[in-house]
Amino acid sequence: MKRPNAGLWLLLTAAVSVQAEARLEHRVWLMDPSLTAEEVSQLRGAGIDGAVVPVGSAEIAQGAARLTLDPLPDPRGLDGWGVVPLVWVRGDGDAAGDAEAFLSQFGVVAKVFRQRAGVVLAAREYWPGLPRFAGAVAKRLGASVEVAMPAVALAQQLTPGGWPGVLANAVAFGNPTALGFSASTLHDDLHALDSLDDLGVTYRVSLVVLPTVKPPASGGGESLAELARSTVADYQPSQRGDAFILRSSLAWGGALLSRGTTVEIDFVDTARYDRDLGMLMRPVRNGLTGWDTAGLPPSGTAIGMNREALLDYMTGNPPRPVPEIVVEWTGATRMRVAVGNASPHGSAAATTGNWIEIAFPGGIIGDLDLGDFRGVEYGVLNGSRFRKAGSGEASALRLYVTLLPPGSQIGAAEVRFVQRPRELTGRWGLRLSDGRDVTGTPQPLPLGGR
Repeated sequence: MKRPNAGLWLLLTAAVSVQAEARLEHRVWLMDPSLTAEEVSQLRGAGIDGAVVPVGSAEIAQGAARLTLDPLPDPRGLDGWGVVPLVWVRGDGDAAGDAEAFLSQFGVVAKVFRQRAGVVLAAREYWPGLPRFAGAVAKRLGASVEVAMPAVALAQQLTPGGWPGVLANAVAFGNPTALGFSASTLHDDLHALDSLDDLGVTYRVSLVVLPTVKPPASGGGESLAELARSTVADYQPSQRGDAFILRSSLAWGGALLSRGTTVEIDFVDTARYDRDLGMLMRPVRNGLTGWDTAGLPPSGTAIGMNREALLDYMTGNPPRPVPEIVVEWTGATRMRVAVGNASPHGSAAATTGNWIEIAFPGGIIGDLDLGDFRGVEYGVLNGSRFRKAGSGEASALRLYVTLLPPGSQIGAAEVRFVQRPRELTGRWGLRLSDGRDVTGTPQPLPLGGR
């Protein structure tokens, strides 16, 4: 496992040195396992040690187990990588199933993967017979069996030392509802992991990084960049995530959404992922053997973190946008202002946390067209402090955006001066999904011809 990010690991050097020496294994859950050998090579090069591949689901009854398999992947592209199959399991009451019958049906999976990699049994809900079923499968299989469940449920149900023959896989942080697991709070997940350490169990942690979208998006290639424009949608925080209320009809998510539709989104980007890894690894967790990124992000356009952002972060780059203020003069007193972000990382959505600031000492603004910006404030600068002021006395303005998506440009606002400024400088401020606000340093901007 490579260190995921220089900034995170500088913060955690003292706390995780023991774990770093012990080498935590990092896997990804491949919800679509059709990867090429080149894609696997990229993931391995970023320090990702293996994969978990869902292969089907099983109904566990008393004395019986019925396995329904999905179409199995071609494993050739995954050669040389540690791959573990995952089965979604469900049962009721004391039902402990029939491990022999389960493994008889599971045999075709073992042949496809051609290795004794064990199995992950993923349970969205606990039932009392689950530990006996998992233990019996482990005993008969002679290989590792993991039970993946919400961390809070595992902490409540595990006994000291853990269930015999079973490795706990605690689903925590991230966006667990995207895979049907119950929602939890950061506080509850942290408390649950502390409880697992107190129980003396060995465990992994899975962070679900897939987004949830309502109404569901089904077309593929959906982008937050479309919703970030104030001419397209109004923004407001929601109970879990962000809400965008459409100002006009929009073809998005494989459907035509009508004006007034509310699109609710909860997503994990690299800043949130970085925060979650920090909480996972701090303090030192003696029982922790590794973590899973549950849901390999897609390449290219995505809601939240895409694969390029994950790889960029895993190879040591900071998990935040790189804003660039773009100014174009279209006349002696007219300029266009936009903000771009060539980075694969985006900001969080916010009402006032994302902005660019243009200082124009000596200038007087006549009028302003916001374009795709969501709002404006006029003010004056006292050092680096922005103080609101009327447009007539202002020597600076702030233009607000809902969010700054990866690989995007938002704008352009049109500004007309009745008196040209002596100079022009710009800086930016961003809200990240880990809760931090970051601010750039002032940079000179082109003043244009007279």
